[in-house]
Amino acid sequence: MKFRALLLVVLLSLALSACLSLAEDITPPPGYVAPTPVPTLGALFPASAPDVANGAALFAEKCAPCHGPTGMGDGPQASMLSVNVPVLAQPEIARRAAPARWFTIVTQGNIANFMPGFASLSDQERWDVVAYAQSLSTSPAEIEAGQAVYEANCVLCHGANGKSAPAADFTNLQWLTSRSLDEWAASVRQGMAPAMPAFEGQLADADIYAALAYARTFAYTAPVAATSAEQATPEPDTATETDPPAEGSLDPAAPTETEEAAAPGGQVSGQISSGVGGDLPSGLKVTLHGFDHSGDGSFSETVTVEASVGADGSYLFEGVDMPEGRAFYVSLDYAGTEYSSDAAFVQDGLNTFDLPIQVYETTTDPSVLEISQAHVLLDFTTPDVVTVIHFLVISNLGEQTVIAAGEGQPVVNFSLPQGYTNLKFEDGVIGERFLLTDGGFGDTVNVVPGEGQYQLVFAYDLPYTAPSGVSALFGGGATDLDLPLTFKATSVTLLVPEGVTASGEGFTDSGLQSMGSGANFQMYTSGALEAGQNLVFKISGSPKAAATVDETTGGNQNIVIGVGALGLVLLLVGAYMFWRDRRPEIADAADDEDDLDEAEDDEPELDEDEILDAIVALDDQFKSGNIAEAAYRERRAELKAQLKKLQ
Repeated sequence: MKFRALLLVVLLSLALSACLSLAEDITPPPGYVAPTPVPTLGALFPASAPDVANGAALFAEKCAPCHGPTGMGDGPQASMLSVNVPVLAQPEIARRAAPARWFTIVTQGNIANFMPGFASLSDQERWDVVAYAQSLSTSPAEIEAGQAVYEANCVLCHGANGKSAPAADFTNLQWLTSRSLDEWAASVRQGMAPAMPAFEGQLADADIYAALAYARTFAYTAPVAATSAEQATPEPDTATETDPPAEGSLDPAAPTETEEAAAPGGQVSGQISSGVGGDLPSGLKVTLHGFDHSGDGSFSETVTVEASVGADGSYLFEGVDMPEGRAFYVSLDYAGTEYSSDAAFVQDGLNTFDLPIQVYETTTDPSVLEISQAHVLLDFTTPDVVTVIHFLVISNLGEQTVIAAGEGQPVVNFSLPQGYTNLKFEDGVIGERFLLTDGGFGDTVNVVPGEGQYQLVFAYDLPYTAPSGVSALFGGGATDLDLPLTFKATSVTLLVPEGVTASGEGFTDSGLQSMGSGANFQMYTSGALEAGQNLVFKISGSPKAAATVDETTGGNQNIVIGVGALGLVLLLVGAYMFWRDRRPEIADAADDEDDLDEAEDDEPELDEDEILDAIVALDDQFKSGNIAEAAYRERRAELKAQLKKLQ
């Protein structure tokens, strides 16, 4: 269901940023007050030592409702979510996260996981929360044991206070917050030239992690795990009628009948129905979510209200505050899956909405799933490696939601080719949403019935040696790729950079396609593949020129969809640009600009009819939610400029 929630937010962004036309500026309505933007990231280390005791109190108020008072993911609101709440107290989860990473999530939120950004907290308060959250995976006994290990093995070089080694000063907050305990432990095992010996085989892993937990206390103002979120829980404030809902709250108190009568707001109602007919169970509750649009294009959840579903399947929210521009949707947890309504937007005085929701019974049989679109893109940025990026659009052709066969098991399993390395996902990591399996991985997200209800972006590396010398002259040196698709695929598209060729049984060369901003890819299509039938082909050659990425049109959480000159939408370029943004070997900005200029000079000229067709296609794709706003505006401006030259 993460995709459905993310899709809702994308639709909110497109709808509220839109009614886009040739006009570049939109006058806000009278009395409009710009919403407070989500907090931005400054330096990814605290200005002063985090206060764990203060973090415990903040954690109890902001985080414990979902994550639980001790970080076990068992808060009272966790069961209302369709996603698994991370168990922060689990050492395997806490050890692999650098404090700076958790600070980023606390600051910006993760709307796909229903995690808000905490704008009401200062930078230092967010660091306090992170310090306390990371302390939940340790115990006073472990720290005491770690002190003994540290004093026996580390104190001679690092000193009793952790300051004696300038290259690894344990009180240096910038150094400390940039490293996960797993990374730190690897340095201890392997040693660090020239002075630090390797402790592999000398210290057990438990002793290493205990020593590091103790060393981390040098930078905190209170001992790690010395406080308790349960003890630190503040007394609830007496909320006034105008108090905004608390950040992260999924279950604020419903308004009383008196308040509803006095409230001049709008109304949201709807009907819950079963996709296969039949009666609904009693006791169902729906949650109304309201989002306000910030100036930077993001959303923050400002309304979260719960209501009961009547015996006839109807629900009603009355007296809802509906300022112009606010967006709403309604969600319902049914049989362990969250279902959502369409999104509604307050505009032109409209403040009454009917938002029905359809729910389904469940099945553990994934055979009803089919890949309606399989896009595979090959990237050769890393020498001797081809990165294979999959963008899959999967439909559930049945009448039941596909769920896991048992607790802790994946819902859908995917096979991977032999020899793969560096498996990554656009949304989620192994051990949380995704699980490693024999020969591949599994996804724990439930799949509801419908066309394209489930989308997945992932990538992995395979070895590749570009042909050279005589073999290159005569077309030799090809590399065989055998890529499992797992499910039946009705449409398969392969994209390779210009200069690379692909061949295989059933492949059709669809020509060179421009994705805008100078990125050209050779596109091949394949016929339908049955379940268990792999995508088999040969590749050879080297990219003619690296595909450029305009960093102004996308970021790590903003999938940019490229559009060709004739309006052909190539969905996989979004995944490609996402991965290019994440690569550490990002090209120098000046080189990118030069490549972009050269690519633009080579762009084929279009006649007036072709440009108008491209603009129409571009507008349609933007309204359908397939293109990010920044990419839409850029490409539309380019096409308008070309059209103006012809007039």
